[in-house]
Amino acid sequence: MRFHPGYSMRKAGVKTALVVFVLTALATGGAWANPLNLATLVANPSFDDASTPVNWTTTRPNSSYLSAVPVNPVIAPLAPSSSGVPQPNLLAQYGPNFVGVRNPTQNDDLKGKLVSDAVALSVTAGTEFEISVYGNRGRLNSNGNTNGTFPNANSAPKLRVQFWGFSAGAVPTVNSSDNWSRSHTIKTTETFDFTGVDPGVWALQTFLFETTADLEYIAIAVVGQNLNHDQYVAADIQTIPEPTTATLVSLGLMGLCLRGRFRSRMQQSSPAEKLSPRGIHL
Repeated sequence: MRFHPGYSMRKAGVKTALVVFVLTALATGGAWANPLNLATLVANPSFDDASTPVNWTTTRPNSSYLSAVPVNPVIAPLAPSSSGVPQPNLLAQYGPNFVGVRNPTQNDDLKGKLVSDAVALSVTAGTEFEISVYGNRGRLNSNGNTNGTFPNANSAPKLRVQFWGFSAGAVPTVNSSDNWSRSHTIKTTETFDFTGVDPGVWALQTFLFETTADLEYIAIAVVGQNLNHDQYVAADIQTIPEPTTATLVSLGLMGLCLRGRFRSRMQQSSPAEKLSPRGIHL
């Protein structure tokens, strides 16, 4: 039996890769199935339209909600100080478009809600979904206001993301009054965490939703609430997700295998081959 000098190195490399794989699996609870990215499932997640985005419905749960949530509204945030000055108009953080709700009136609140078209997708209970959303909120210089800070935490605008799930049956549709054509199986609402984020600054948050029942249709909604006058809230959806743990570990394992293979070949080569530039044999 012929002994290969690189055999022990390859074997050690495989063992190392297996150890990394097991340890990472334990650290992540053994969950290797990546969450489904909602931004790749719903239609038009980047709000590609000049006015009201297609494949989305503006709904009005009550009269304080806008009849149309605009794409790329003109918003000039005040600098976050008691005597703030208007900053440059807000621009989308990801892609060319964002949606926003301004409240330049003296009303206590103006809200906006966009609901995506339902998507046919058969999933079992325990399936995980994720979506990454940029959020931005701040104060406006309307009505003579120069205070760029929120009067108190309770009156600061809120941004919410909703996940809807439906069982088998007819395709669910939503009307302008925010009523679905049939009952939902799952409805989960999450609130954007703006803790530590200055007014007028975009922040990114990833929301995770897990189904508790088998579903055949899904939909999402983005809800903005100003809670006070002279304020705004805006949202932008990230359509390309960040690398998941499983993806990063897979790349790490590939690197380990390639490293072991390279070192194995180096051990098997002659000293002259190791020293020759660009693989030229001396």
